[in-house]
Amino acid sequence: MTKSFAGKIATLLSGTVLSQALSIFLIPVISRLYLPAETGMAETFFAIVFSLSVGINGGYELAIMLPPQKEEAMNLSRLGLVICIFLSLAIFIILGILYFFSPLPVVGNLPLFWVFLIPLSVMMEGMSQVFRVLMNRNGKYKTIASGKLFNVIFKNGLSVLIGYLSGSYFWLILSFLIGQAVNLLIYGRAARLSGFRFMPLDFGVLRILITKYKDFLQFATLSAWLNSLFKKIHFFLMPVFFAAPASVLGVFGMAEKILMIPIFLSLATGEVFYQKIAGITENTEAEIRKITLNTFYFLLASGTVIYGILCVPGESFYSWVLGEEYKGVSDYFRAFSLYTLGTFIVIPLSYLVDVKRKMGQFLVLNALLLVLRSSAFVAGSTEGNETSMKLFYGAGSAMIVLIQIGYLLNLAGKGTIVSKEKPD
Repeated sequence: MTKSFAGKIATLLSGTVLSQALSIFLIPVISRLYLPAETGMAETFFAIVFSLSVGINGGYELAIMLPPQKEEAMNLSRLGLVICIFLSLAIFIILGILYFFSPLPVVGNLPLFWVFLIPLSVMMEGMSQVFRVLMNRNGKYKTIASGKLFNVIFKNGLSVLIGYLSGSYFWLILSFLIGQAVNLLIYGRAARLSGFRFMPLDFGVLRILITKYKDFLQFATLSAWLNSLFKKIHFFLMPVFFAAPASVLGVFGMAEKILMIPIFLSLATGEVFYQKIAGITENTEAEIRKITLNTFYFLLASGTVIYGILCVPGESFYSWVLGEEYKGVSDYFRAFSLYTLGTFIVIPLSYLVDVKRKMGQFLVLNALLLVLRSSAFVAGSTEGNETSMKLFYGAGSAMIVLIQIGYLLNLAGKGTIVSKEKPD
């Protein structure tokens, strides 16, 4: 790993480490302010938002890094924002129809405010995705880091302050939305200072870009959505098999939240990795494989240490830290640590798919893996037994993520790099 590569990761981590340290510090406080049933409802809301946010820009935000011309990257950003706004409006209309006219009780029993807040949250997340990739292209890593830091400060800080007054999950959702809004304002302002303007829109140019990068719309969006659903499928299947799904999801969600804390290092590595390989020409195939392997070894070594440490403390330690209501968290750690380690590695390496334009292949792979992971959950949950679910779902998830890693490492030495020169 080169000094410049490591330096860019360090810059991203400067703000991210502070935000994650704050998250870790506040987890025991939040777990005592909100019962598992409340955190379970909030986690369900977040799972819906993140599942819908994937592909909300038509996948075109993934292409912003590729064109060597700055103006084409700007137009791709505009295209992503236009699609985000229209799709968010469509989600609002569909949710409203489902809420008032759906024969399914699970839909009609959802709180009405979800109909309004889910599309709003999805739109803010989609717009932030566009600006974040644009900042990554321009090397504005301090802006990305500060956005993440203030997001966590507002989200977790408000969750604690309001939680002392009321332990309702509504405040967890409201704090989440405020954190998103602050993050969007920081990224949007930085994009404007870098010369980005949403208007005027040249729809003729946008139509050309839709065609030029149509594989992102055809394959990348659906593939990313399937991958997101793959990660959150238990939130949607849990109510089918368990009598008290919100409480089970609360404990599972808290364990997942802690296991995902180290992902900040993976995300920072991924953003720098994407910028690095997006500028490599097709004559340096060996270079991209070298960068990929070095990144893989770095992630494997650091992830093994981190998740090994998380699994060492026993049940008594986590019950003391989180409260007795979250008893069982350490069992989830052990069941899903290998899967989370694999995810830690996959996140950065998956940018190879976008750079090498293998979205069609990845779509098929993600569809198969979603079916396999769902089957593992169902196999372990048929009797409503939480222990069996953890065993089957954890082991199945770990084996599936190993398939993803193998595919991505194999991809590193094959195919053609689209970008012909480094982005400006």
